[in-house]
Amino acid sequence: MQTLRAACLVSVLALASSLGAQRLPSFITDEPAPPPPHSSTQTPTPGPDNPAMRTPSGAVRISGGVMAGQIVKRVMPACSASGVPQGIVVMHAIIGTDGKIQQLTLISGPPDAGYTSTVMSAVRQWEYKPYLLNGEPVKVDTTITFDERTLSC
Repeated sequence: MQTLRAACLVSVLALASSLGAQRLPSFITDEPAPPPPHSSTQTPTPGPDNPAMRTPSGAVRISGGVMAGQIVKRVMPACSASGVPQGIVVMHAIIGTDGKIQQLTLISGPPDAGYTSTVMSAVRQWEYKPYLLNGEPVKVDTTITFDERTLSC
């Protein structure tokens, strides 16, 4: 900000001298700029360590992509009997401080309820590295996406 102000001042002075002005304009002074207005309310800092950014269950919301890199045990469901990929199953999960899935609910999936329940049964057995926040394990709220098309059946 100071650099921008100094550059503007130099530009005005150069312009004034090139025009042959004898006096500086009244808005140019040697006084420092007033400080910005102080707000008593602060916007919460985004990030998982801010208590305001936690879910009602107290879990920290972490993206599914980040948590996919934390999997240490992945149980794969059996391929569909037809061998034709059934589709994508999207689930909401709460992962405990021990890395085990505590709660798993279906968000969306193919209409074949048998396939969806098979996927969910396998995913319930997945385990993750505990997610650490400030060196302490925390409960995680995340989304798990399972796509059978990535399997080789």
